[in-house]
Amino acid sequence: MRAFSSITAGLGAILVFACQAPADDPGPSSGNGVLNAASSSPATRPGGGTVFVQTFPQADYPTPDTTTRGRFTVHGGCLSFASGGETYRAILPAGSRFSAPDAVLLADGRRAELGREIEIKGGEGEFGAAADVPPACPQKSMLIGGLR
Repeated sequence: MRAFSSITAGLGAILVFACQAPADDPGPSSGNGVLNAASSSPATRPGGGTVFVQTFPQADYPTPDTTTRGRFTVHGGCLSFASGGETYRAILPAGSRFSAPDAVLLADGRRAELGREIEIKGGEGEFGAAADVPPACPQKSMLIGGLR
């Protein structure tokens, strides 16, 4: 019976160790303003309201090799991208941000006004929502690598 208990305890320790996050994983939000895969950055709009902006974990994150036409919007409190009758949660390159009063400033310094028709490098894809993103944000993701 002792041998069985020792084996069970050993297996339990292995399972606990295997399920722990890596030591260099900052978790959903690093708390220092740095955006990572599972976080968003709120920005305040003049006249009130918060816009949540979600970015990729690194600047060279792979995006679909397509061109998509549409416009940046704010939907459900999130920076979104409207295209083809659908509204998507916009996922931007690391270092991108909302720029008041109503524009998006991409990491490469290019600027896009909300509501203005543009072409982006990227397309619809799978990307998890950050834990702090408002529930009214679009569920589908538009993976944006930059402007065309």
